[in-house]
Amino acid sequence: MRIAVNTYSLQPQPTGIGRYTSGLLRELLKRSDIDDVCGLSAGGLIPRAQLLPLLDAIEQPAKPQQRSWRSRLAKLPGAHRAWQMVKDHQARRASRSLEGYCYWEPSFVLMPFNGPSVATIHDLSHVHHPEFHPAYRVKALNQQLPHTYAKATRLNAVSAFTREMLQQQGVSAPVDIVSPGVDDSFFSVTEAQRQNCRQQLNLPEQYLLSVATLEPRKNLERVIAAFTALPETLRQQFPLVLAGARGWHSETIEAAINRLTEKAQAFRLGYVDQSHIPALYANASLSIYVSHYEGFGMPIAESMAAGTAVLTADRTSMPEVAGGHALLANPESVESIRQQLERLLSDADLRDSLANAGNTHADRFRWQLSAQHLVDSLTLAQQEYRP
Repeated sequence: MRIAVNTYSLQPQPTGIGRYTSGLLRELLKRSDIDDVCGLSAGGLIPRAQLLPLLDAIEQPAKPQQRSWRSRLAKLPGAHRAWQMVKDHQARRASRSLEGYCYWEPSFVLMPFNGPSVATIHDLSHVHHPEFHPAYRVKALNQQLPHTYAKATRLNAVSAFTREMLQQQGVSAPVDIVSPGVDDSFFSVTEAQRQNCRQQLNLPEQYLLSVATLEPRKNLERVIAAFTALPETLRQQFPLVLAGARGWHSETIEAAINRLTEKAQAFRLGYVDQSHIPALYANASLSIYVSHYEGFGMPIAESMAAGTAVLTADRTSMPEVAGGHALLANPESVESIRQQLERLLSDADLRDSLANAGNTHADRFRWQLSAQHLVDSLTLAQQEYRP
């Protein structure tokens, strides 16, 4: 099998789709049954030999100018449409030399390609909660996804929940589940790694951990309000540690965080290098991820793999990922979140029980297994494709 993959999401400091693409692409490059893998990019075709160095490069700390150029460009009128036109042009050129390849699009929207194609749909939050996205993103997805649904030989969903949402939208293309994976490093954090992480990030001895981009969809305002409503003794014993880059409309969230940091009850880490993430989870007393809407919810699986109990939301994909091994809260209710937080932070035995069960459950979220599901889907697409 020969695979062409869109590498646009492989940018410095990857999160979400970038990490999904990176994790699966690394596994594809290891497999002896894959004859070739090449990258499609706005700069042209990326040969297999250059893909692993690209994956390694994006894990390096980004320079400030690298982090900011895309955000500045995005604010220019017509920038997204112009960038899409450049990518589409390069994809058309590349597809002429990629006969016999199967195209995997890891980020929603297919580019032009003459051959079998599979697109990964991560969630439909732009449909159900457009208020959580910039208007340009909602408009672009609403315009472009119908073509992807019609053109794709098969689709991938990252959860059974997302597949169900696609089917409710009337999507007729066959949908395979290819979930994100958890890196092996999360399952085997050493004491030395934990101590190094604690020292490098100046972490407290015990803490409540949130790993999420600072944006409205992650529901951090209610999480902070629930934390603030906890008894003072619990807030002092388990300060809130927030790891995640600044996102869209983060101003109100940041103001709420600042009020807690002034009291030494919260620590804001910003974007944390991936090398520290497993130990960051492993050192935590509890992790919280009570988002409004998710297609999967990687922090749930990663926290479980690292052996840390989880409080998450009672809707969309999050109960599916938790598999009955986390406590759930209503993300619309500060009181529900507060009650579950207090219950968990006050009961070490409950946290240990959930952590142990969650660690076993997380074993099903391995990149190797996800890569096999992806290869199975691509193989079916090649077999079913009709020009």
